[in-house]
Amino acid sequence: MVDPLLNLAFLNRYFRLARMIQCRVREIVTNALRRQAAVALIGPRQVGKTTLAQNIVDRTDALHLDLESSADRGKLADARLFLAERIKHLSQS
Repeated sequence: MVDPLLNLAFLNRYFRLARMIQCRVREIVTNALRRQAAVALIGPRQVGKTTLAQNIVDRTDALHLDLESSADRGKLADARLFLAERIKHLSQS
């Protein structure tokens, strides 16, 4: 039989580590956005890419496009025009 307190200690460490990783990844992406106009988040399904992107959009003036969305892909049909209209989002700080 497994000690329930041991399970709680494990979960506590797991969630602390997950928060640390999330904060570090957010910092990496935010720094990348300071250096360049676009950053792509790629990875397996259900790992928090959209949540991370939305969190960054909420904290900055970044623009989020989901390329799995046909509406967002449609916005890029004329990428030059789309980006020209949103030059403030692409300006480096």
